[in-house]
Amino acid sequence: MSLYRSFPSKDDLVVAYLRERDAKYWEWWNAIMDRHAGDPRAQIRALFESVAKKTAHRDYRGCPFTNAATEFPDPGNPGREVAAENKRELRARLRGLAAAAGAKDAARLGDQFFLLIEGAYASGQVMGPDGPMQHLADTAEALLDAAVE
Repeated sequence: MSLYRSFPSKDDLVVAYLRERDAKYWEWWNAIMDRHAGDPRAQIRALFESVAKKTAHRDYRGCPFTNAATEFPDPGNPGREVAAENKRELRARLRGLAAAAGAKDAARLGDQFFLLIEGAYASGQVMGPDGPMQHLADTAEALLDAAVE
């Protein structure tokens, strides 16, 4: 009952939680980018190393935005919309990172990076520390190498 004193509905509670997670997600992202400012290749490597580490952790329970989108399939659901906003922003930032790294087709490479991250988010829950995430950064670099040649 005390939750509903602060949040008039379940949707409001979910939106507040996801907005907080979204802010933390972009703080995490910005910290990685800032550590390697001016070096898109190093930013990409560090990003995928960090995703691999996060998704291989034994306590990892998946991406909160993907989980919310699964839990609330109605496109008009407020929580789903926050999740979709996060994914659209991730896609845009990955495309920008691909462009900064000199990809011939930055939109394509950005989408490939997006799929790699989403795959890590999904498989991390099942595969854990011994899963394929140990190769995530190498895979991203291979895609980058193929896209800038």
